[in-house]
Amino acid sequence: MCFREFVTALGNMSATPVEFSAERVRVTTFETPTLQFWPSGVRARRERRTLALVTIALLSCVQGLDTAVHSVALPGAREELDMGPGVAATAAGIGALVSAACILAVGMLGDRTGRRRMLLCGGLAVALGSMLTAFAPDSNAFLLGRALTGMGVAATVVTALALVSALYFRHELPWVFGVWLGIQAVGVMVGGIGLQVVSSETPWRNGYLVMAWIALALAVLGWLAVPDSRPAGPRRFDTGGVIFGAVALVAALVAVGRSVDYRWNSPGAFGTLALSVLAFSVFVRWERRRGRPAFPVALLDSLPFVAACLAGVVFAFAETVYLRQTAALLADYVNGPVLTVALALVPLSLGMLLGAVLAGQAQENGTSARAVLASGLMCCGLGSLILIFVAERTELWLYAAAGALIGFGLMWAQNAQSVLIVSAVPPTGAGAVAAAKFGVAQLGYALGLSTLPPIVASFPVTAPVGSVQADVHRYTGAMFVTSVVVFTAALGVTIMVSGNLARVVVRTPLPHRLGSARPVPIRLWYRGAQLHGEQALPQTQRAASDQFRPAGAAVEIGGRPGKVLEQLGFRIERLRRDAGGGDDCLAVALDRFVQRRGNAVELREGQVFAQEPVMHGEHR
Repeated sequence: MCFREFVTALGNMSATPVEFSAERVRVTTFETPTLQFWPSGVRARRERRTLALVTIALLSCVQGLDTAVHSVALPGAREELDMGPGVAATAAGIGALVSAACILAVGMLGDRTGRRRMLLCGGLAVALGSMLTAFAPDSNAFLLGRALTGMGVAATVVTALALVSALYFRHELPWVFGVWLGIQAVGVMVGGIGLQVVSSETPWRNGYLVMAWIALALAVLGWLAVPDSRPAGPRRFDTGGVIFGAVALVAALVAVGRSVDYRWNSPGAFGTLALSVLAFSVFVRWERRRGRPAFPVALLDSLPFVAACLAGVVFAFAETVYLRQTAALLADYVNGPVLTVALALVPLSLGMLLGAVLAGQAQENGTSARAVLASGLMCCGLGSLILIFVAERTELWLYAAAGALIGFGLMWAQNAQSVLIVSAVPPTGAGAVAAAKFGVAQLGYALGLSTLPPIVASFPVTAPVGSVQADVHRYTGAMFVTSVVVFTAALGVTIMVSGNLARVVVRTPLPHRLGSARPVPIRLWYRGAQLHGEQALPQTQRAASDQFRPAGAAVEIGGRPGKVLEQLGFRIERLRRDAGGGDDCLAVALDRFVQRRGNAVELREGQVFAQEPVMHGEHR
């Protein structure tokens, strides 16, 4: 294909044909959106992307596994290490607080220095922290081990999610997240039950010790199978943004935790909440003023992105309420070992597996993200509503059926939520939005653990305190409140994620060939239609304009215009030009193209990102 045809295609797309000197190019495409450096053991394997996906999905299970072992092992550790009430409360939540404080920093560091390195460091930190916790001689060492584990969990989970957008194109993400979330559901179910049995039936230290070996094995597997990508480039670390963001999230979690003991109108809880709001306001203002912020706060102007974050908070809240309240009720009702209660909750994980897989297929068949998000939340609300009919002698099958429906709705909605959040930015900046997804989930878990018990305790109970009738009454009240919250969120998500409201336009400076800059409207929401593979594009079967329509693949281009075309979806291996100034002509073509179609592309630091709306029915 000649270079004249290439630039004529750009001219046709911009309604401004441009004349150029004749140059010839060779065009191929990559299998991944960004260039990857594969480990030698999998470099020649055709299924290397699948191996990497399975590996990072397993590594992302460490959060659920650590939570499972810690919830069962903590009472034994508290008794053996003679922890006071304050130390025990700190030990219960220090891991989650450290994770919340680190998520934005590790996401940014992964983008700057390489995500594979950050992923492996996170896995090793989880292993080392769990080992230190297992052999802790006193409460101080125990707290240090839990803090190190929390730091490793943040690095592992955030970086693993960010790696997905670097390995798969936008149109592949629904089925990719179906596989990802399905592996998570099975891994956390099997591993969590095993670790809980080990922690309850043997000395509590064994649970943390087994967790350490699991994390170490997964880190080794990641070293063998996960590729590395070229970092986004030299970038000043946004210390202020990281600090303000961490303070805002940690203060919010602490305020939610304090609401259990001190109520929201107490000075401690209200003051901490006010600090969180103030820190978040400063964070947003700080980030809006920076040219390259730690987090793209312009996304907060996008209602679909906000709706995806709201959905993340709500289904994390619903999952926590179901697990905590049902486990507590069944522990008294069944009066059996931990294994019996854990097995009674297995249908939740089975529903998660089914929902994760079917959600990917539904979106591939054209189901909109709005429909998937809203219907998933409706399933969660319906499952919670079923449980308000629980009585003292209700059979376990009702808990199982409702749990399966809740689990199905959780993963059905989480698939679409993950796609919306991860695809909101180019692959090189996915660490920040991955941190956002992890942060909203942490907030949902905290709300489920802390805010619901005081609300339920305020319900009038006629049965004697501590009786089974009183416990069942509070349980049904908790499920009713949960269903109301989830149904309300489903309505809000349906309104926010609509075709008309999805058209969110921001402005960004355009690097100009003469060194100046001017604002150009762009769309933050896009869906690339990339044709990918390792074979060359068929140059004789398509028109020039059709050949240059796909977008999203990483490319390498000879000559100065290389970076300008990096996200157009092509790899130009050889570029042969006449004596005339080919680079100047190409700059003119791109400049006119952007002037005509500025709302369809984003130019940032010499890179072009083709933009398309995510929601169906939107028209430019």
